[in-house]
Amino acid sequence: MKEEPTYHYSAADIQRYLQGKMSAAEMHAIEKAALDDPFLADALEGYRDSGVDMERDLDVFRTSMNEKMALKAKVSWLIMAAAAALVI
Repeated sequence: MKEEPTYHYSAADIQRYLQGKMSAAEMHAIEKAALDDPFLADALEGYRDSGVDMERDLDVFRTSMNEKMALKAKVSWLIMAAAAALVI
């Protein structure tokens, strides 16, 4: 029976691997883990082949979410002000 992996690799780990920022031991460990984990192997291959820039995409996502949250807070404030005006 195969042992369950003791470490779960994150997107940041995969990015470090693909950019060559891991030590040789870390790279060996992720490659060895990918041999036993088809999902990890697919993730490594997918990120490598897609040319995705995770940091840029995360920055775009964060900016979009911040804008939506700011708009939601502004709309909530306007609704409360309108409700208060109706009550008064």
